[in-house]
Amino acid sequence: MSSNYPLPSKAALVQQFVGKTLKDIPLPAAVIDIAAVRRNCQRMSDAVKDLGFDFAPLVNVHKTAEIASLQIGDDPEQARILATNLSEVENLLPLFLEHQKEGKQVNVIYGVPVAPSQVERIANIARILGRRGGIIRLLVQHASQIPLLQQISRLSGYPVYVYIHVDVNDEPCGVRPGSQPFQDLFSQIERIVLEAPMSIIGPGLYCHLEHRSFMLDPTKLIGPLTQQLSGLLKASPVQNIRFSINATAAIFRVSELLTGEPDDENRESVNALRETLHSISQADSFIEVRDGDYVLMDLNTLARREVLGLGKAASPDLRDVALTILTEVCCIYTSRGQSGLILEEDDRGEALITIGSSTLGEKTSQDYGGYGVISHWNIAPGLRGALDVFRSFHASSVTPECAVLKWDGPLEFVPQLQLGQRLRVYPNDAGEASEMFGWYFVINSSLTGREDEIVDIFVRWRG
Repeated sequence: MSSNYPLPSKAALVQQFVGKTLKDIPLPAAVIDIAAVRRNCQRMSDAVKDLGFDFAPLVNVHKTAEIASLQIGDDPEQARILATNLSEVENLLPLFLEHQKEGKQVNVIYGVPVAPSQVERIANIARILGRRGGIIRLLVQHASQIPLLQQISRLSGYPVYVYIHVDVNDEPCGVRPGSQPFQDLFSQIERIVLEAPMSIIGPGLYCHLEHRSFMLDPTKLIGPLTQQLSGLLKASPVQNIRFSINATAAIFRVSELLTGEPDDENRESVNALRETLHSISQADSFIEVRDGDYVLMDLNTLARREVLGLGKAASPDLRDVALTILTEVCCIYTSRGQSGLILEEDDRGEALITIGSSTLGEKTSQDYGGYGVISHWNIAPGLRGALDVFRSFHASSVTPECAVLKWDGPLEFVPQLQLGQRLRVYPNDAGEASEMFGWYFVINSSLTGREDEIVDIFVRWRG
């Protein structure tokens, strides 16, 4: 099915752009700093390994095989991915086959409940992966979906693994534990597993708890993690079962908090998580966490800066934000300045850039109030040491096509922008910002003296 959405030729794009710099490429452009991607992947890998959990990275934010490969990492036994669209799995099949040739087991989770129209595509994926021992895990929320799993198994010739999608907090999706629909679903899966073990294997329990605010309090960040795990533990009618949960940003600090002595502020929440993890261990159950926001680390993700080891007063490290949108100034408003005032001496006022809400979104950040922050890149060399990056220009208002920039820093530092000046924007939401682009221009900030050079092109999947 992915063949119906042909992609640009990576080879042609590489030949055209690799070796050029950010000042040479067409605008607007999505730019990936591969050094930041590698740091973010390593940080998550270390955190999950310290906790003894399995990890299933999401690929829906970036939609590229190259970054997916970095997320999978160097595990000699497993290659895990969670997909939210079947086109993601289909585009990753060549990478999965490479891993299987290396002797790794490919483990794919399709994080959307199975629908009738998807049966044949899923069966084809299960057949391709199953030939070399790969598995696909599927979600169900109701007993009426079980015949779809059996049909997928018959068409592919391989068993499918099943998760019951459990709702632990009145979420929009899932089945409530302890309810009659849950009991009926679990009983039906258990019966099929006993009677026809080569069609369905499982079940595991899957939970997704939405985080509706950018909670900067680490106590509140640990809470959703504990709530998911305790909810799944209570839901499980049996021991020795796999729990799959979405990771909050707290996953980066959970290991540190669990192994150290918590302060009075965190003591209650940390102890609650410790007790839950102990109970899961006693039940011989296993925990799998999943996340995708960490890899490109947009402003919304970075806003949870407490869990990255930064205090509320500290400046977030935007070097970890791997995606920026390259744009240019298309208009200077010399009669307007900060808060609508005229800047007397040199008329440095607001400016307009050539990307708007179609790229930056229609919601402002809850952390700083704008639609995107402008990097100090190509603005003024002196700013790097004088101000943190949030004391800069930000996109204060947007139309679908354009955004107005406003200066946040002290007036004595405000630089004069020029018509046609190229700027890089840190977006609030990396997935939303990158949807408008067919490929990423890849740079490597660790190459001293060549930080702006295009070193690769990553083609982004459609669908």
